[in-house]
Amino acid sequence: MSTFQVETYVIRPEKQGEFTAWLQTVLKYKEKHPEVFEGLRSWKFFHREYGGISGSYVAMMEFGSMTDLDRVMTRMQQRVQEDEEFSKINRAFEPLYDPAAYSCEIWSTVV
Repeated sequence: MSTFQVETYVIRPEKQGEFTAWLQTVLKYKEKHPEVFEGLRSWKFFHREYGGISGSYVAMMEFGSMTDLDRVMTRMQQRVQEDEEFSKINRAFEPLYDPAAYSCEIWSTVV
């Protein structure tokens, strides 16, 4: 059974270009450092076209279990502390989104 971390957020209109560049930087980092993300089955990004908060983004990370999610998140937090490149990537997201429209949920597969 899979476990998902689902983040929903709205990117500030004037920051759309910066968000696209930031997202590419994140994906390149993930590719260069697979050991940080070991246990992450998939990571998908969606742009909501209709329903909910129109124009918002959804990032969905899939893990094999809650334990895998905890391990990956722990490694990512350690990386923020120890790796200036990853810390910079992490900090760069903050000015891009509207904090009032941010949510993070954990979902589990039922069937």
